Formats: sequence, C-alpha cells, structure tokens
Amino acid sequence: MKKVVFVFLLSTLHWATNAQDYAAQILQYREGYKMSLMKGEHAMKPEDTGYLRFYTPDPAYRVKATFEQVTGTVPFRLGVKNKTGDFGPEVRDYGIVYFNMNGATITMHVYRIVTKPVFRILARDIDKTDENVILFIPFSDRTNYKETFGGGRYLDISAAALQSGNVIIDFNKGCNPHTAYEKRYPYIVPPNSLPIEINAGEKKFGHNPGY
Repeated sequence: MKKVVFVFLLSTLHWATNAQDYAAQILQYREGYKMSLMKGEHAMKPEDTGYLRFYTPDPAYRVKATFEQVTGTVPFRLGVKNKTGDFGPEVRDYGIVYFNMNGATITMHVYRIVTKPVFRILARDIDKTDENVILFIPFSDRTNYKETFGGGRYLDISAAALQSGNVIIDFNKGCNPHTAYEKRYPYIVPPNSLPIEINAGEKKFGHNPGY
C-alpha cells in the first residue's frame, strides 16, 4: 500500500511540475507577444499593454491534431468587417487540421497569406521563407462577445511544424485581431466557427479602443 501511495505522489508531483513548466512557457510567449505589439507601424503604447488580458494557461486547450495538406487551391480574399472599405488579405487554403475537444469533433482550415494585407493580422512577421512560412488560423467560438473579442481570434503556426502530418494546436496562444485595440481597423470574419467555448488565449482588451 505504501508503495502505491508513493508512486501516486511521484506521479502527481511530476504532473504538477510539468503544468508549472508549461504555464511558465505560455507566460513567456505572451511577454514576447506583448513586445511585438509595441513594434512596427501602429505600435501599441507601452502604457496600453496593461490592458491586455488573458485566460490562465490551461494545458487542456493544447491538443494534438491531424494535419492534411491540400493542393491545387486558388488564392482568394477572406471576408472582412470594416468601415474603411479595405479588402481582406489574399490567402490560399493550405490544409485542414482535425481534433477532438470537449466532446466535439473540430475541423479547422489553415491558410497561407499570399499578399501582405493593408492592415496588421499577426503579431509575428509573415515575410518568412517558404521553409518556415507563417500560416494563419482564424477562429470564432462561443466565448465571443462575452469574454473574448466578438470578431474572433487568430492562431499562427509555422509550416515547418506541419511536416509530420501531426501538429500541436495551442489555443493558449490565441490572439486578438488588431482592431481589438484600434477600432478603425478591419478584422477578418473567421471561416472556422467552433461549436464550443475556448476558454484559453487572449480575452477582450480591457480598455475602450480609440478610432
């Protein structure tokens, strides 16, 4: 009996340590994300970064997915919601990811950005080589308009991460479109609409964004 309890305690300690390490990794990632928002054109003011809000890191929203690349697709423009008449970025359907989460079978399309949009999409630089091009997964879920931005959120992922046919989708890295911070910017209407709540990643901006 003592041996069983000892093994259980070791297992619990190992899980707790891994969870702490994972949380630390996500917090470090968010610091990098925050820094990226303060760079480049339309950079966020340092004092406004205090209004960025996130869910507590939760490894339950880090899932292993199956990736299936698609070929022969033609570029098209994603739809946007805006007041300026801008068009969405030209993208190509790069592939599909499949996974199960919270009792639902999820399918999400992954897009490659073909032409650089006139408004900011991702925090990371999209001008990468073909070997490590940044891919784009816009999604909406049932937290929108309640705890998260109404127009959905974005994930980015490198093409290199998809080479094996499997990929880790981590919603803890989900981020807002730029219009969440500056209302005059358009945002993409996410083609990926999830039938569940994704209580992970970035929440609503905690300040009324200016125009």
